[in-house]
Amino acid sequence: MKTFLFLLILIPNLSFSQKEKIKYWSEKDTLQFEDFKGVYKKQDSNSADATSILTIKLESVKNNNTFFNVYALFNINRSSFFKIKSFYVLKHEQLHFDITELFTRKIRNEFYNSYKKNTKTKLTDLYSIYNKYITLYRNFQKKYDLETSYTRNFQNQQKWNKKVKIELENLKEFSNEKYLEKMKRLLNNKN
Repeated sequence: MKTFLFLLILIPNLSFSQKEKIKYWSEKDTLQFEDFKGVYKKQDSNSADATSILTIKLESVKNNNTFFNVYALFNINRSSFFKIKSFYVLKHEQLHFDITELFTRKIRNEFYNSYKKNTKTKLTDLYSIYNKYITLYRNFQKKYDLETSYTRNFQNQQKWNKKVKIELENLKEFSNEKYLEKMKRLLNNKN
C-alpha cells in the first residue's frame, strides 16, 4: 500500500481558524481513524493513502512573567485517509505526530536553556531557535518517509518506531506539563 505524507508547518503566529479542529499531542490519546475528517483529494497517481496536517505552534504563556511554549498539533479537519483505512498506515501517521512532539520537546529544551541564561530572553532569539529546529524537523520527517519507503519497508519502520520512542523518553522532562512546571519554577526563583 502506498502511503505518502503531506506535511504542513505553519509559521509561529499563524493559528488554526476557529472552524479547525485540532488535537494536541498526548502519549495516551493517540491518533484514531476518526481523527482524519478531511476530504481526501487525489491529485495524481502517486497520491498518498493518508494525509496528516501537522504543526509546531509557538505560543506565549502568562505567569508572573511571560514565557513561550510550543505545542505539537494535528489538524483533524484537514487530515484524511483515502479509501482503505489501514492500521499500519495509521501507525505510520502516528509516528509523524510523535516526531512533531519530539521536535517540540527539543525546542522547549532550547527555550528553557535560553531562559535559564537570561530570563529576559529576546523574542528574536526564540524565533531563531524555533526556525533552526523547524528546518531540522522538516528534514527529519522527509528522512523518515524515505527510509521507511512510506510504510513499505517494515524493518526500517520498526527501527524508526524504536528510535523515536527512545528520543521522546530521553526528552521526557520537556513534555508539556514538565516544561511548564520547570519554567514556572525557574522564573519564580529568578524574581
